[in-house]
Amino acid sequence: MSRLFVKPHPNIDMTLDLITILRYCPNLEKLYLWETTIEDPVLIYNFAKLRQIHILYYKNFPLVKIDFLSRILAAPELEHINLLLPHKHLDAYDLKDLASLISRNEILNNLLSFQPGLQHKHHP
Repeated sequence: MSRLFVKPHPNIDMTLDLITILRYCPNLEKLYLWETTIEDPVLIYNFAKLRQIHILYYKNFPLVKIDFLSRILAAPELEHINLLLPHKHLDAYDLKDLASLISRNEILNNLLSFQPGLQHKHHP
């Protein structure tokens, strides 16, 4: 499988585990997540072939802020990123870590397009 689409369904919360996706889809090139809860966003540099990631309003509500962006954007071949994130879930330390990793050329070296967005309204 080279593409995985996870889309919301009315009255059903979608939850996924990136480790499970990696185990069953090691050749994944495109990952699309809409209104999905991502459990334990581990480092995804093991997604060696992932070239595109689209996360449109992830629904994590962690009790403690975690390095969400710096973890999910660690895939070595990422070329296209599209993010629409709830602003209250962004963490200043995570953004600093992300900027540091980029400046040291540790991640996103193949990036061709980046489309960021913030969700400001309350989204149940």
